Amino acid sequence: MTLAPFQAVAVKSLVSALKDGSVVCHLMSDPGNGLTTCTNAVLSQITGSTVFVGDHVDLAGLDLLGQFYEEIHVDFEFQPQSGVPALVTELCAMKGDPTIFIHDFEKFALTALAKEKSLKQLGWLLKALPDSSFVIVSSPDYQAEMVGLCRAHERAYSPVELGSFADRTEFTAFFEALIDQKSGLGRAADKLLLHDIYHRRNGNLAWTMLELFHPGYRSQRESSLQ
Repeated sequence: MTLAPFQAVAVKSLVSALKDGSVVCHLMSDPGNGLTTCTNAVLSQITGSTVFVGDHVDLAGLDLLGQFYEEIHVDFEFQPQSGVPALVTELCAMKGDPTIFIHDFEKFALTALAKEKSLKQLGWLLKALPDSSFVIVSSPDYQAEMVGLCRAHERAYSPVELGSFADRTEFTAFFEALIDQKSGLGRAADKLLLHDIYHRRNGNLAWTMLELFHPGYRSQRESSLQ
């Protein structure tokens, strides 16, 4: 897994914060800077147990807490109307107080009601699992709510903002190295595109990856040269 410089900094900060014990880390970024890539990098560096709650296709229709219960293999025919049962607290303690990842929090907050419900459920988890660390992955739009939850439940809050490339030089160096790793023709031509892509896409990593390596974009470029 090749991380961009700004991604490596964010991953290092997160891993360091998690070593300090029970903490709520909040990884934030606008779309396209590699939140999922960084989350996977952090997961690969954690030696203890983890629980990953995300946008699973096979768990569609379940709310945040429902997906959490599925991930820890607890089957409730009906979820309690409030709070987290003591059974769950005991089970997580037996698992070594796993680090809880909640990826793409906004997927659980698509409406005002869903957002209110998900924040309430997250608060229940923070209260029920005081010895577990949490990694919340979202856009910066939810920072105020996360700060409020941590204050309410007396949890340490560690924000990590995932930025972007410092400048065009850093951007170009990263993608030239990545292009060199790829086999096939057209690598020199791809490098010539970087200046144009940087300005058109404001250095956005995801859009640049698409334009350079997606078959559709490559085919479009090749057709325009014929």
